Amino acid sequence: MDGKLELGGNASIVLASTQYDTKFPAASFNVLPFPEITSDSYVLKFNGRYELDKNSAFKASYVWRKVKSNDWTYDNLTATPTASMVNDNETSPNYTVQFLGISYQRTFW
Repeated sequence: MDGKLELGGNASIVLASTQYDTKFPAASFNVLPFPEITSDSYVLKFNGRYELDKNSAFKASYVWRKVKSNDWTYDNLTATPTASMVNDNETSPNYTVQFLGISYQRTFW
């Protein structure tokens, strides 16, 4: 195609976890550990550009993203306020998003 079509893309994976330390050196009692908090993110991106002539081209991109988390500080809390905090009735983020973009590019110089 004489260099008129350009394709590209990338992928990324982020796996994160957090553990709260519940060991108290001076304490004479054992404290059970808090559950682990996890957050995973997966992203795929694809893009392309097709040159129509020297001054114009069509561009397209597609993005897919999935986020999955498990956070006990959000989950299973109701909107009932307690003496020490106000709960907002939220849950850990878990979602999938897709995006498709198409554009026309025109260069005037």
